[in-house]
Amino acid sequence: MTSSHSPKFSATSERISNLGDSREHDRDTAEFDESLRQSVQKISIGLYDFLASTRRLGERPNARMDISQSEMEVLHFISTHPGCGVSDIARLRFLRPSNVSATVRRLLDNGLIKRENNAKDRRAQNLYVSEDGQEMLGQLIDHWGDMVYQIVRTMSSKDIRSLIKALPSLLKLAEHSESFVEEHQRRQEPF
Repeated sequence: MTSSHSPKFSATSERISNLGDSREHDRDTAEFDESLRQSVQKISIGLYDFLASTRRLGERPNARMDISQSEMEVLHFISTHPGCGVSDIARLRFLRPSNVSATVRRLLDNGLIKRENNAKDRRAQNLYVSEDGQEMLGQLIDHWGDMVYQIVRTMSSKDIRSLIKALPSLLKLAEHSESFVEEHQRRQEPF
């Protein structure tokens, strides 16, 4: 009699044990998710504060070099996405195509970018940074780097090492952000 009930009891006992493990796993997962959410909240506040405090600093060299912030943003985007078009810039930067077109026209007029016909679509044009644009970008990046260097010099060695270690993750965050935006734009979903 015990032999016929023993396997059932054993199987049931194992299921109950696994159920307990499953609940514990779910609780651990929920705690991890909440902890991650709180950490990401802190990261997002830190990134926002950093961007807000440094955005105006970034505009200063632009004004000195006679390029607007929007022109700089589009120029930089084209440098990191060679062959892109106006619609790509507008979509991935949440800008109106008409505003991007106007900015692209100014960059073309100033010789900072060049355009080539798209081989697959005669109506489309691919945008590239010109030699003058590369020189302008280099000057702006050097100046921006000098400003950030002055800021970083006020930090502790430990914090500086932490920033250096975080750089690959920050670059990945930028890459994933762009993919996230592109996917939402493609689906036409609100954030």
